[in-house]
Amino acid sequence: MGKNESFRHYLNIVKKAKKEVLIISIGEPVIKELTLANRNFIKRGGQLKMIIHKYNENNRSLLESWKKMGWQIRHYKDWGYYLVVIDKKICMISANNPKHTDERISIYFYNPALAKALANYFYTLWEKAVEI
Repeated sequence: MGKNESFRHYLNIVKKAKKEVLIISIGEPVIKELTLANRNFIKRGGQLKMIIHKYNENNRSLLESWKKMGWQIRHYKDWGYYLVVIDKKICMISANNPKHTDERISIYFYNPALAKALANYFYTLWEKAVEI
């Protein structure tokens, strides 16, 4: 699925998330509904951790606004992929065109074994990433 389909699918599953959402992303603006869904997840008592690939003057205020909503954000310089793990049960892997990041393909897996493995990968990077 492409970017917009992936966002719509995420909106449906984050509403059902209970404990934890782990995200690796560029750190760019997203649709308002996605930001609100993440905020609502945190208000329900969930933890949202995000590793962003890019951190500079262009996205600093955006990331600060997300932090004020309760997102835990760290920076790890990388590029070309996205990852989402929800409650160690559902995961999404996405790859993008490096020159046009809106061009991407995403796959969702409803596979707890894969989701746990990707959560372990996330936490390996989380330890290396720098808090912003």
